[in-house]
Amino acid sequence: MTEPATDGPGARRGSRGGRGRAAGLVLVLAAAVGLVCLPVWTSVAAPTVLDPSLRVDVHGGAAVPGAPASALVLLACAAALALVGRAGRWVVGAVVVVAGVVIAWASLDVVRHPAGGAMERALVDATGVPHVAGAVDVQPWPYVAVALGVLVAAAGVWVVVVSRRWPGPTRRHEGTTGDAPGAGAVTDERSAWDALSRGDDPT
Repeated sequence: MTEPATDGPGARRGSRGGRGRAAGLVLVLAAAVGLVCLPVWTSVAAPTVLDPSLRVDVHGGAAVPGAPASALVLLACAAALALVGRAGRWVVGAVVVVAGVVIAWASLDVVRHPAGGAMERALVDATGVPHVAGAVDVQPWPYVAVALGVLVAAAGVWVVVVSRRWPGPTRRHEGTTGDAPGAGAVTDERSAWDALSRGDDPT
């Protein structure tokens, strides 16, 4: 009885499928991070002389500028997973982990200190006064972003672990002479012409 092959076309297809699933997961997480940055994260009532109930809102992209940038980095990582070799995949996985940590940490800071940073800048733009007088309303989106950051970091660790079973990049259409297909025939034809020019019979 013959043992089933462990490195045949089926195994290679499974490895390519794993690579595609990893790239798809990173792509979905990148889209989720980008979408969670769109809504309003924090808001506060800032009374002014002209408007005693002026509402100042801070969107996720302004509250955590690193989150949209991390989403773009994740998009690049999803594309790179389909191209790089083993060492490159480890680097990509590490970058995904760092992006997740940045998203989670910065979003958690908004949850812990909603009146600082971006809110102060928004108040200066709206009223000219950076001091937050009232209570800041925190929407659920920063908490969602923290959870997404943790998921992104976990996905990066998963990529590093499972990518060891993926095959290296294949070199297709490689002839035995190391050149493009037909290079051997071209070389033989040139040799025949050289022999004829010297007066030899190449046959």
